Amino acid sequence: MKPFKLGVLGYGKMGKSLIDGLLERGFIDESAIHLYTPHSAKSALVDHPDMVIQPSAEDLVQAVDVVLCCVKPQILPEVILDLRMALRHKVLISIAAGIRTDQLIALTDPSTQVLRVMPNLAVQVLKGVTLISKAHTLDSDWFNTCAVMFEKLGTVMLIDEDKMDIGSVLTGSLPAYLAFFLDSVKLGSASQFSEAETLEMLYETVKGTIAYLEETHITPLELINRVCSPNGSTIEGIRYLRDQHVEDLMAHAVRQSEARAKALGNVDCEK
Repeated sequence: MKPFKLGVLGYGKMGKSLIDGLLERGFIDESAIHLYTPHSAKSALVDHPDMVIQPSAEDLVQAVDVVLCCVKPQILPEVILDLRMALRHKVLISIAAGIRTDQLIALTDPSTQVLRVMPNLAVQVLKGVTLISKAHTLDSDWFNTCAVMFEKLGTVMLIDEDKMDIGSVLTGSLPAYLAFFLDSVKLGSASQFSEAETLEMLYETVKGTIAYLEETHITPLELINRVCSPNGSTIEGIRYLRDQHVEDLMAHAVRQSEARAKALGNVDCEK
């Protein structure tokens, strides 16, 4: 894999997480990362002193080979259109929810190679899941380079374009769903332990449960049945959740998140 310069547009939570993870794994030198961020340049330099801060988005694009666009989907089309000529013969990677690959292609010059990916926040700790759309226009060399880059941050899955939105909910929204559930369980313990003790119990139990599911190859429903002995304490709680239709509520929450992801892609992408 040949060396290249990586440009990052935006230094929000995901932009920072991707940079932190790639540097942690030693995938790229800090000096080979160029960043343009209108509001966070000072904090970015504190985090990574050898990173190159560019004065404008156009300067950044002109200085690098691969542009990782970490801006909000609502402004992504305008940003890409403004940079359309500068992006000629470059690789553009978008992490914007809802913005489809065909929209990226429509916004860019035919010489620009585009890739749509959806990473989750765990890339910062090298345990992320990154979804890559099969509809990309990268040549084999650049695709392999980008795939290796995201593999350094965790698991990579190549999926159909029309499944990217629901996939982004399963991988991107699920961490918040899990955290919501864990916080609710913590509240249910009525502070009988210190917060540190409670969180340690919860986190270690979640890690053990995931390991158990992976190693035994059983489904979540089968695990529920194994844990719930007749007339035991667990089945009492599960029965209450089912009586309150929590399964239906969670399924509806997933559909709501998917609908919102699709709505984020309903922006004007005409040249």
